[in-house]
Amino acid sequence: MKLIANRNTDPAYNLAFEEHFLTEQTGEYVLLWQNCPTVVVGCNQNVYKEINLTALEQRDIRLVRRQTGGGAVYHDLGNLNFSFITPYREGDLSDMKKFCGPVVGYLATLGIKAEVGGRNDILVDGMKFSGNAQAVRKNRILHHGTLLFDTDLSILSKVLTPDPKKFTGKGIDSVRSRVTNLRPLLKTDMTTAEFIEGLAEFFLSSGCELTALEKTAPGKIAELCREKYASRLWTFGENPAYKFSNEARFACGEVTVGFNCENGRICGLKIGGDFLIKRPTSELCTTLNGTLHEKSALCERVASLRLDDYIQGILPGELCSLFF
Repeated sequence: MKLIANRNTDPAYNLAFEEHFLTEQTGEYVLLWQNCPTVVVGCNQNVYKEINLTALEQRDIRLVRRQTGGGAVYHDLGNLNFSFITPYREGDLSDMKKFCGPVVGYLATLGIKAEVGGRNDILVDGMKFSGNAQAVRKNRILHHGTLLFDTDLSILSKVLTPDPKKFTGKGIDSVRSRVTNLRPLLKTDMTTAEFIEGLAEFFLSSGCELTALEKTAPGKIAELCREKYASRLWTFGENPAYKFSNEARFACGEVTVGFNCENGRICGLKIGGDFLIKRPTSELCTTLNGTLHEKSALCERVASLRLDDYIQGILPGELCSLFF
């Protein structure tokens, strides 16, 4: 097995990095990598049900969607991610211990007694510090997981606590678990960098071979990053179907919105309230239907319209705020 220490901390690039080794390579790899402050949602999740987007914006935290299932997770530079990418063998999807075992073994050398538990977790004293997920592509399997070492858990709790009342949908909600960092559990303190270096040395001592990217890989990975993982269409367009409703009172009067969202796009929009109108709001709804349900896309569309023709006195920002 070959070991690659990926020093890039851009989350979209790192997800493309993984996919490259899953779909374009044939060998066995273990990848170690970190993200700058980021929320990563599972491939089947509704970001609006899982994430407090306002908290993300206030803290300049990135949002990306991965290709594996499971729940939403928060990454920062106090967290380490590991990825095993190997040929798929029957039973690998249910064999978490096969891939988590080396991590448990390394922690044992640090005096931490960890165990694989639940559907996809690694635990210590019943507390979760690692969530894991898998995907199979082209007869190869990706197994990746987090390792909370010195993550800011106060931020984690803020960004992964959305308001569920406005949504009804088929997305898979994250399973909320008690979590812990590993650093406080150590008998001898170490930095995150030392923890990562120690894990890399553990893999190398277990027979892994340190390797680097081939010359053509960075260009391919960057292209996949741009076209997929960094795109708003992938992050928001892959949301499962859901319904959304909201209401608020502004200077123009009370305004309500309700719509369905399919393939990430607004449809069946209805706008009501006690505001004054010049033209039917059904015309406004028709114009906004088909817009990606994502803040930048919607605000750009709304800014191009003569809103006062439909809702006298409303500001573009006020109308946009009702969609989120």
